[in-house]
Amino acid sequence: MTDNVQSITVIVASAASIAAALYILRPTTTPGRSSSQKSAGDSGSLSPSHFPLVSSSPSSTPIQPEIPKDKQTMPTHENPAKLFYYNATGRANHIRLTLAAANMPFVEENPKGYPPSAEQKEKWRKLGRNTTTNVPMLQIGDKYYTQSSAILRMVARKGGLMPDEKDYEAMYTMDKLIADAEDFRLEAYKSFVLWGASDRDVYHFINKIAPLHFENMERQLKEGGTDFFLGNTLTVADVAIYDAVVNFGTSRIPGDSLKNFAVLKEWVKRVEANPGISSYLQSEQYKSLAKFEKFLTSEQYADLLKKQ
Repeated sequence: MTDNVQSITVIVASAASIAAALYILRPTTTPGRSSSQKSAGDSGSLSPSHFPLVSSSPSSTPIQPEIPKDKQTMPTHENPAKLFYYNATGRANHIRLTLAAANMPFVEENPKGYPPSAEQKEKWRKLGRNTTTNVPMLQIGDKYYTQSSAILRMVARKGGLMPDEKDYEAMYTMDKLIADAEDFRLEAYKSFVLWGASDRDVYHFINKIAPLHFENMERQLKEGGTDFFLGNTLTVADVAIYDAVVNFGTSRIPGDSLKNFAVLKEWVKRVEANPGISSYLQSEQYKSLAKFEKFLTSEQYADLLKKQ
């Protein structure tokens, strides 16, 4: 019996100690009121209002989800993005198409001619801050972005054209496809007659280089088994490949250069059916751009080579 009484005494003493500690730690005033505004009930009661983190009723002001930083500044019709580049498709074209697919309005600031003046280069240098090259360059709000591949990915992130960034395989495939597109562009530049390419260079590009790259791109599309390269939704990988295939390939090669690549050919139509891209390709903004030179036919180059 004595043991039981002692146990009860210890429990009561402990409870009293806890209560005393809670009393000492209590807020001396209800949040939002000064000590002079305390009511009679404030003298020692421990109502839920003393502990704002444990509320007895829902807050009257719902917590708003934080807007991701990359979404905080989005181009609008009132405040569009600004692209700095020449009045030509070139290396800025995949950026334009990505902006269009993401429904981001943009305007352009083009130099008066090519090559740009020293003053123009200095202006770009001050804005982009690269001491090497700064165009293509994109302005969104008061921020300037340089390096075409980095701009491409930044726009894709803002515009929801990236695969799940936690899906490392999808992210790798995206990066690989963007690199595949760049590989083809580099080969295409070697075939520019205005830049010194020979008839043999052009003939080789039409008959060897372009089919080789088209085959590699179509292979990957077939292996995926979906409408687009990374599923059934268009991503920045599709935009990059499309620009390479069309801007640097089919638009320059006479005839149907995709006749042996039916899957890739149908995919091109799906990309062009994207509402943003379709609208852009029909716009005066796109039509006013200088396009790459169109080749003679393969047969004409073959005849020229025979005469050499």
